[in-house]
Amino acid sequence: MGDSGSYHLSSLLHLVHLNQKLGNLLTAYQTVTLKNEAAAKKAVHAMKEYDEQLDKGFESQAMSR
Repeated sequence: MGDSGSYHLSSLLHLVHLNQKLGNLLTAYQTVTLKNEAAAKKAVHAMKEYDEQLDKGFESQAMSR
C-alpha cells in the first residue's frame, strides 16, 4: 500500500470521525429540541390555566354586581 493508499485510509478515518461528531451533534440537537418543546407545552398549559382563573374571577365579579 503506497502513499496513495495511506492517504485514502487517512481520509476515510477522518470522514468516519466527522460522521461520529455529526451523529453526536444531531443527538444533542434532538435532546435540546425535545426539552424546548416540553417547556413550551408547559408554559402554554400554565398560561391557559391562568386565563381560566382570570375568567372565573371576572365571572364571579359580574355575578356579584
